[in-house]
Amino acid sequence: RRASCAEPRRQGVHPVSARSRRTKLCEAPATHHQPRRRLELQASSAATASSDRHTFASHRQLTAMDPLACLPGLGCQLALTTALAITISVSITVGGSVIARALHGHVARPRVIKRMKQDLCKELGWSMSDSEVWKFFCELFVIGAQHLLGGLLVIPALLGVGDSEFAHRLAMLGILTEVAYDAYDTARSLYMYYITHNLPGGKKVLYFLLLHHQMSIALVLPCNLYYSENRAFLWMAMNLMGAGGFTVFVSQLSQLLDLNTQRDLAVMRTLVVLQFAIMSYTRVLAYVPLSFLLLRTAYSDGAHLIFTVGVVALGLMGCFNALLLPSMY
Repeated sequence: RRASCAEPRRQGVHPVSARSRRTKLCEAPATHHQPRRRLELQASSAATASSDRHTFASHRQLTAMDPLACLPGLGCQLALTTALAITISVSITVGGSVIARALHGHVARPRVIKRMKQDLCKELGWSMSDSEVWKFFCELFVIGAQHLLGGLLVIPALLGVGDSEFAHRLAMLGILTEVAYDAYDTARSLYMYYITHNLPGGKKVLYFLLLHHQMSIALVLPCNLYYSENRAFLWMAMNLMGAGGFTVFVSQLSQLLDLNTQRDLAVMRTLVVLQFAIMSYTRVLAYVPLSFLLLRTAYSDGAHLIFTVGVVALGLMGCFNALLLPSMY
């Protein structure tokens, strides 16, 4: 066989017949190994497909176990914000009604209504009935809880507790609760002002609310997308939400106190001093340097759009803080 492969022709053998035999003999080894090679390729393809299916199944199982795995994608943030806004709106309405019924017979109810009507009329020009004031007072407990919970969800990422990726996704979720509430309250206020024409306080209250809500709506989604692990961003979010929730609860509890008694008066003074100290730190002493660090990072990264939006949003929020602190003092 080797001879027939090596020699072009032999004496007495027709060239075509010799060539045919040489072709068959020389190709025989390749033909003999071809089925084995095909089986190896098929086995390799099957193993690759099985691995891909296993990877996809594992990813799908991980997504089912961790619904926050889609963060910080923009579409995921928008979907979560929408779901949170619906949840918060229902919670405020239902929770406020439940608290109002539970505290309806409280001895401090007439005092709270009188005091809140005076404060709201003096500071914001609100004109509300007794039932509306009491309902608003009870809804503020739910709003305070939302702010406080959102701030608490940021703490694991700041302290490095547990899995880092999950902790930062949890922080993003907590910050998105503020976006959801601000978006819901903005839509509700605009509807009441332009459609039903019954927003308490009118244009003054609308501008005051927009001054507060604009920062989270404008800045949180891009910061979650690009700076979710930036400590200045996380500290600022935790400070503003946590301090906001704390001060709401302090304000609500202080409204229930009877200032004609020495004990309640002392408690009131302690709460007010603590509230002012926390708000001064989070809204001025920490707010200014943290804002500078976040803006410097965005500018250094060449994120000029985020930098520009941040300058406007953080500046307007600083104006809101300047209006808020004197009333607390």
